Amino acid sequence: MFGLVRNFVFWIKKKQNKHMTIVVIGVNNAGKTTLLTALKGDNPDLVTPTVGFSNQEVTYGRVKLNIFDLGGAENFRGIWKHYYAEVFGAIYVLDSTDKKSLEVSKNCLLELVKDPRFEGKPILILANKRDLPNASTVDDISREMELDQLQLPSYRILSCRALTKEGDPIDDNITRGVRWLVDSIDTQYRSLFGRVEAKAREKQEREEKRKRIEAARRQREIEAAERAEREEKERQEATNQEPTSQETEAQMKLEVQREMQPEQKKEAQPIQSTGALQTNDQEATKEKKRESEGEKVTTPRREPPPPYSEQAAQESNARERGKEEKDSLTPRQPTGASCSDKKMSEIVQSESSKERKEEETQEGADFHPLNTPR
Repeated sequence: MFGLVRNFVFWIKKKQNKHMTIVVIGVNNAGKTTLLTALKGDNPDLVTPTVGFSNQEVTYGRVKLNIFDLGGAENFRGIWKHYYAEVFGAIYVLDSTDKKSLEVSKNCLLELVKDPRFEGKPILILANKRDLPNASTVDDISREMELDQLQLPSYRILSCRALTKEGDPIDDNITRGVRWLVDSIDTQYRSLFGRVEAKAREKQEREEKRKRIEAARRQREIEAAERAEREEKERQEATNQEPTSQETEAQMKLEVQREMQPEQKKEAQPIQSTGALQTNDQEATKEKKRESEGEKVTTPRREPPPPYSEQAAQESNARERGKEEKDSLTPRQPTGASCSDKKMSEIVQSESSKERKEEETQEGADFHPLNTPR
């Protein structure tokens, strides 16, 4: 046992300055993380299942193994292929006690060998949990998975026990299998290294291109945000300087109301009746005539017209008829009358006509429709 470990360490030391990246895959609960814990010599009781991706580094002398531990959940298996171009080889771990998962493992291996990014790279298959009573043998697993028909370019299958008690040495088959994988990689290291480096450069270029595109996108977003902020600021300044349409409309309404106020005040003044206006005009004419004749004009006190009534109308008609009878009984002056008699007659007629006009004016005001009580 100790001689085998010593030989393994000695063999590792011969591989000087070699960096190899391998990937560990398999369905969930196969024991992948436990295997890596055993390779590192850590406590297996502290193992937790891998969710997604985990990167481990194991050093044997001058050989450094960079190991990608990929989760085996069904929703993550589609991500495996994105790591094939960066690795030199693979370790596929399966559960030898779970016969139902063998069909799934067969399909996963088939996708692995058909992927051009993994073409020609060695594969180590470890059937874990061989210490359990219901574990299948390597021959049974090879037959169930039809490994001979998968046309694997370079593979080896071994049974192992990844979980050991603390302080116990690592399973010999694990040591033997890792040694075979490293040897297989070493025999074609130059070609594999060139492929990995080329893919790494392509990946780096893609990553740098993605970063440039992302930086340009962020720059465009920043410029767009600054432009929008500048336009918003200019719009606000223009809004503060120029009144809005609503403010202009309100100002126009206020001006119209101010213009309409004097007209409303004029309309609110009381309107005099037509009869009263006519009476006022006649009185003004009489006053002007008297002033021209040199008489002293005194404005008579105007009494408000009496309310309309049938009795007042009858009395007014009676006075009118009496005046007509008086005029008819007045004797006419002969043609040869003296000049003084003629002037006297004219004065009497003038006075009587004035009295009639005043009475008619007064009666017109009394019987005007606007003065008729409702």
